[in-house]
Amino acid sequence: MKHPQSFSGRVTLVNHSLPAENSNGGPMTVWALLKYLRAFGFEVQLIALRDKSDYLFSDATYQRLSKLLNGNIHIVTGRTSRRSSIFANPTEFCSFDSSVHDAVESAVNKFSPSLIIAYHWDSISLIQTIKEIPKLGLVGDPINAPAYRMLKYSILNAETSAKLVKRLFKSCILIYYNILSLALMQRLLRSCDFRGSFQMREIKTYQLLGIKDVKYFSTPLVDNSTSKSIAKANGNSLSVLKVLLGPSNINSTVTSSGLDFFARKVFPLLVRMNCHTHFEFRIVGEGQLSKSLASICECYSNVKFVGRVAPPDAEFHNADVQLSLTPFILGNRVRLIAGMMHSLCLIIHRCEAENSPELISNYNCLDGTSASDICKHLMAVYQSPLTLRRLQANARKTYDRFNRPDIAAAKIISCTQVIS
Repeated sequence: MKHPQSFSGRVTLVNHSLPAENSNGGPMTVWALLKYLRAFGFEVQLIALRDKSDYLFSDATYQRLSKLLNGNIHIVTGRTSRRSSIFANPTEFCSFDSSVHDAVESAVNKFSPSLIIAYHWDSISLIQTIKEIPKLGLVGDPINAPAYRMLKYSILNAETSAKLVKRLFKSCILIYYNILSLALMQRLLRSCDFRGSFQMREIKTYQLLGIKDVKYFSTPLVDNSTSKSIAKANGNSLSVLKVLLGPSNINSTVTSSGLDFFARKVFPLLVRMNCHTHFEFRIVGEGQLSKSLASICECYSNVKFVGRVAPPDAEFHNADVQLSLTPFILGNRVRLIAGMMHSLCLIIHRCEAENSPELISNYNCLDGTSASDICKHLMAVYQSPLTLRRLQANARKTYDRFNRPDIAAAKIISCTQVIS
């Protein structure tokens, strides 16, 4: 991939939150994009949306961004707050007062960029009416997919008939919302000159909407690892394997379902196999534990809830294995990319790999669909240091090949052919 040695072009990046190096997946992805653009000479303007629910906003992050971008940063407030209710109309997430549209358009016109990049649906909705400037729209989850797929999974796993009836009623509402979502996604993607998705499987959804040219991009992530963490697999004691679950918002759709799979199926099976003491499980992230997981943490000293750790580099550095068990297809796990960056052995539910073609079973990860599969994989890497080290080394190789910003971000920018 060729990189510009110096470039006087201007890029405006619109994001639905404040990018941050140690945050959730979206902010970390945009942070990597910004770092790449600045490193190769682009003058960059950031327009970040903010609402009352933006708990990740911090003055320290704002100051770092302002320094990186030479003060070209605009925080736009007054946007529609996100509602997490199952009854929330997803199209509301892309609804803004005219004052928000005016503020964004004014900032863009003043900066006069040669390219606008918008990350996610709500950001794209704010630039859709801007003409004459080329626009690149980057998206993750399809609108309302988290609620819909979580509900579908919960219907299939309903414990009682009463819960089943209640969830079926909710599904009727979501089907209506999904129809609205499909029309909105089609309109927003068509408003862009270039389109990209960080989720391979979801491109099929956009193709069904008649949008045939959505490109898949590997997610860029800034390298925070150290030489020690890259080489740690060569000298680890295997008396107890340290297993990382997270870091993430543990009450989010994907993380909570994965932790529920661990608490209800995986860990009880390890206990019945009398193998649970071979591992120390550390749950990292903000939020509140479910009752079942809190009970396990209370009863077993080798299952620890650490809470939010910022930055989480030490947790990655000290872990041997990373466990991610979302039991339905949704999103791509940036935390798994961070795990590969830190040379961790990944053990995942097979659904985690559907949107991430970089994850290859028995090369850089071990995957399965049942608690039995996951326990078998945990025991395999516990009993075989060579297997553990091979998976760790290949995970790092995968990051270097696909996810380094000078690789992944460069491909995103070069696809526009506007600036090169």
